[in-house]
Amino acid sequence: MPSITKDTEIKRYAFGYTKLTSVTIPDSVKSIGDYAFRSCVAIEELVFSDNIEEIGACAFYDCNALKTIMFGTGLVELNDRLFYGCVNLQDITLNGDVNFIHDLTFYGAEATVVYAFENDYVESYCNDMGLEYYNLNRNF
Repeated sequence: MPSITKDTEIKRYAFGYTKLTSVTIPDSVKSIGDYAFRSCVAIEELVFSDNIEEIGACAFYDCNALKTIMFGTGLVELNDRLFYGCVNLQDITLNGDVNFIHDLTFYGAEATVVYAFENDYVESYCNDMGLEYYNLNRNF
């Protein structure tokens, strides 16, 4: 099974089409390239550190077993078709100050519930796209 070293980035297509079942991304990684985990159909959960600042387009395209994602505070943008075809994606937690989500980020994953600390942009995006939005601030 491939491993992620202490590199600062995961390259484009690095783990695409592999049979990974889980992924632990080290704190040293700051960016993930386009299609890096494309069609890794066995991954169910992803947890990112606060150090992830950029995730390329289609990085988790067609990861159809993916159910849960938790992002750290470093990510501010969700790129084009990031979770395209992730039909079993149930929830995603955004801990950072996200200020851009591409229109096709959740295409095929429309049942996803988005959890975020108060963020007008994310709430508006979810309303426009028909995604359920849950404000984490209201429970603290």
